[in-house]
Amino acid sequence: MKPRHLSCLVLLSCAAVNAQDGGTIVTSAPTLESGLNTLDARLTQLLDEAKQQTDKLQKTLDKMGDPSSVNLASLQLIKDDILSSANALKTQQEKRQAIGALTGSEVFDEDANGLLTAIGPTFTRKDGTVVDRDPEKYKLEAGLMMEIKEYKEVREKAVEQQKILGDELANVMQDLQDAQDFATIQKLNSMIAALNGQIEDWNQKVMTARADVDMAEKEYQSTARVVNKGRLEAVEDAKGGGLTPAEIQAKISELNLGKSSTGRMPWGRKGSQSVGEEAPAP
Repeated sequence: MKPRHLSCLVLLSCAAVNAQDGGTIVTSAPTLESGLNTLDARLTQLLDEAKQQTDKLQKTLDKMGDPSSVNLASLQLIKDDILSSANALKTQQEKRQAIGALTGSEVFDEDANGLLTAIGPTFTRKDGTVVDRDPEKYKLEAGLMMEIKEYKEVREKAVEQQKILGDELANVMQDLQDAQDFATIQKLNSMIAALNGQIEDWNQKVMTARADVDMAEKEYQSTARVVNKGRLEAVEDAKGGGLTPAEIQAKISELNLGKSSTGRMPWGRKGSQSVGEEAPAP
């Protein structure tokens, strides 16, 4: 065998071992009878295929690009929104502290967005006497109103943040459409997922705040019934003890049961009055 032919066979064998990803796999060396021209043509073909594979690899590397080329403003927006969302709802301890600070007078100016007339801090008897309302009698209503206001605040914040997130989402999707490399596409897809996640998170916050209002109303009404039952029990006990009406009233006041709202919560009726509130003198 001629040295040149042997050299060609060695090259072909090496190429056969290294050819991958669509390259032609050489399984056996051509016979000596194929001739020098055939071997030269085959080597040229293998070199061309290797060059094509190299070009494809380079294009893939180019598409990977520099991940830092993506605008990171969206990422900062997402971080800020996560912090804002985390503080949107009060914890149970925070709710108790806020409710503990209520006096009951907070509801005196409530008018249901103008649909009703606010009761104000005083009322006038038929004889013209102006009497201050007892805010203690309105603490349950004040507590529930606090829950309702928190829900409205969360909803307003959610609408505001979702508008910002939606605008940013539209910008990122446009960037995705214009993206030319894989790294950018990957990062933009991650940002789109994060933005959608934050938008849904605000939806959940609104639903939670709304559920808090429903549960607070049930809790307050149930508690009011318990307190009312306790008051009635004290009254019955006082009556059974042979006390005078004045002594019965004094007993109720002593037990601090006379200032609690009952299960009757007449919200939504213009001019209605909480149970336990002193009625205008006839």
